[in-house]
Amino acid sequence: MRRGKVWLIVVGVVIVCGLIAISLSKWVSFPSKKPYSAQNPKELGVKALYLLFEKRGKKVGLWESEYEQLPSEKQDTLIVISPSESPSPSDLQSLTKWIEKGNQLVLWASIDSKWVKAFQFNGVPCYTSAEPRRVRAVVDDPWLKEIKELDWPSQECAVSSNKDKKILLDEENHTLVVKRKVGNGSIIYIPDVSLVTNLRIDKADHLALPLAFVENRPGKIWFDETIHSWSAKPINPPSSSPNSSSQQESAEPELPEISPSFFSLLNSDGWFILLQLVIFIVFWLYAKGKRFAAPRFESVKETRDGLEYVEAMARWYHRSGIRKETLLSQHNGLREHILQTFHLPKDISEESLLQHIEQFMGNEYRQTYQNLSKIIAQVVFSKKRISHAVFVEWSVTIAQLRRELEQWKARPQISAASKV
Repeated sequence: MRRGKVWLIVVGVVIVCGLIAISLSKWVSFPSKKPYSAQNPKELGVKALYLLFEKRGKKVGLWESEYEQLPSEKQDTLIVISPSESPSPSDLQSLTKWIEKGNQLVLWASIDSKWVKAFQFNGVPCYTSAEPRRVRAVVDDPWLKEIKELDWPSQECAVSSNKDKKILLDEENHTLVVKRKVGNGSIIYIPDVSLVTNLRIDKADHLALPLAFVENRPGKIWFDETIHSWSAKPINPPSSSPNSSSQQESAEPELPEISPSFFSLLNSDGWFILLQLVIFIVFWLYAKGKRFAAPRFESVKETRDGLEYVEAMARWYHRSGIRKETLLSQHNGLREHILQTFHLPKDISEESLLQHIEQFMGNEYRQTYQNLSKIIAQVVFSKKRISHAVFVEWSVTIAQLRRELEQWKARPQISAASKV
């Protein structure tokens, strides 16, 4: 196979592998398969909440860009649910400026979330034996007043500071929702993430809670999709409670963590992509001349002649970069062969060697050997490279001189006594 064809195949394989990697990365990161994504219709998604706002005539959208590009309009709401990535200082600065203009950030996150710590909210475990919890609104809001019961499986509550305002409490005065004023806008923090998932959005009075945050605001509702990844873990209820021995019995079973394997990722879309790749590889091999059948054994055996052998060796020497060394080795081998054939000493001078060659082999043989020796001596010690054609020509000449020498040895020699 020629080197040009090899490079074409290598480049083609690299391009195909790159396309496969890009396709799989795009497919694996598809939002409809991520926990707490507004495009995920599974139990851990929040697509039901997205559709609820949409059915009620609200302007709803997915935010997938940098926070510094948030729209400059006022009265908008950004909903951040169980963020898996830590916010950078520039993200915090952009979000704070956006909120101060009169917009609202609704943060649903566990008390251990880095987002909660970044915005300086605090939370504590708040176990209770009552399930669902009886709750009451602290502020005058018609939607909050409609909320009487909430499932709170995380058993985590907020701790209000001097900057925070309590919004919702349970019957044991645990703070469930807090609100903080930031410029002309506000941040609302809810420690329990599971309330708005597709699995629990229709439980108890869960629907009224997110509606209370957006019903009286005319702006657009954005669901943040930049903070979700496969590393996000479901927020499950604790297995035990220090205040109640019956908490473990009443707790709901934990949801399995998402750790996708290769075969679990190959749903209908994945198998379709894999099938396309297999078909592409089969057609590519067919186009390259590969035939999927039993091997055919040739009945005629061809033998290589000497010239083909020399050309093959020349190509091999060219790749190794040792043409000069090879020619010098061939010439030295020829000289050694001549010395052995004529029984001459190894330290014989070049002039005396040429005289013996002319005596035994003739003037033409001597001239060829002498010219070849001069050319090889000049080329070996020069910096010029030897071309493929020249290397083959000189190698063939050396081989021809060796064959003539062997033929001379095979001829019967006539002694001086027989001549007399």
